[in-house]
Amino acid sequence: MDFTVLEGVRTYARQKRLVAAGASKTMNSRHLVTGDGYGHAVDIAPYVHGAVSWDWPLYYRLAPAVKRAAEELSVPIEWGGDWRSFKDGPHWQLPWKEYPGK
Repeated sequence: MDFTVLEGVRTYARQKRLVAAGASKTMNSRHLVTGDGYGHAVDIAPYVHGAVSWDWPLYYRLAPAVKRAAEELSVPIEWGGDWRSFKDGPHWQLPWKEYPGK
């Protein structure tokens, strides 16, 4: 499945706008640059017929491939689609435990 990167590192101002719009729930986002100088999240989306798709079944098809690639590279990863609340299909992040960013 083709996919595209939507966003990686975000500025504080952009995150603030996303929270205000309801597109994010936290100002403690893994997209923000941390104390180690890195952001620890990326948003990716299926790319269908030349455009980003927001169709949830496609995210469930894409997720196993991303998880498999992370496992093959021994990179721990968390998917927003696995969250119990505020499911976030495009969102992938390095876990806080392994990558505290402090």
